[in-house]
Amino acid sequence: MDKRGSRRLAGVSGILFVVLTYTSVILGDTPILGGLGEPPPGAGGEEWVAYFTISHTALLVKSYLWGLAFCFFLVFVGGLCGAVWGVQERLGVLGLVAFGGGVTATALQLASSAVSWAAVRSAQEELDPQMASVLREVSFILLVSAWFPLAVLLAATALGVALTQALPRWLGWAAGVLAVGFLGTALLIAVSPYSLVWIYVYMLFALWIIITSSILIRRAGVR
Repeated sequence: MDKRGSRRLAGVSGILFVVLTYTSVILGDTPILGGLGEPPPGAGGEEWVAYFTISHTALLVKSYLWGLAFCFFLVFVGGLCGAVWGVQERLGVLGLVAFGGGVTATALQLASSAVSWAAVRSAQEELDPQMASVLREVSFILLVSAWFPLAVLLAATALGVALTQALPRWLGWAAGVLAVGFLGTALLIAVSPYSLVWIYVYMLFALWIIITSSILIRRAGVR
């Protein structure tokens, strides 16, 4: 596949990642598929058991779409690295660092989803309330752990854009700000576990992916 085709594929994959991610959230945490809204932070084990039991179908669909979304995320990351570092071979190591960050973040996000999936399946038989709380906590900690490699991906991308100017400079600056945002949010969660600021950081990250994807697609159409 040539550069134009690779950039177009990466751009489309990035947009599909965002669409599938938020579709999974909407279907999993709303009554559309008969599910309940996710219990608030600090909810007891009984509430999590009820959530996993009643929202069985919705949560399984959510887990499936979440996993599918990150398949597209990997394609986006690969295309992004090619677009930023493909023009200068001397930045290959930095590109590998960025790609490694994307792969590691994907692995942790999928692990988080797998733990939730296990909780949903266990709730159909008999799930101890304390175990339900533990599984939810492990799932969330894996999610938070993914923010560190995501910060590596974004920071490396910011530096790569600054050095190669392969993408608009402001897009690189935005990536740098998001890298700091993920690291700061992880620290905030450590201090205040019930903070919901991370939701807004994810929204900004999704917006950055959509803008980046659109630029990749547009540039793929330029001869």
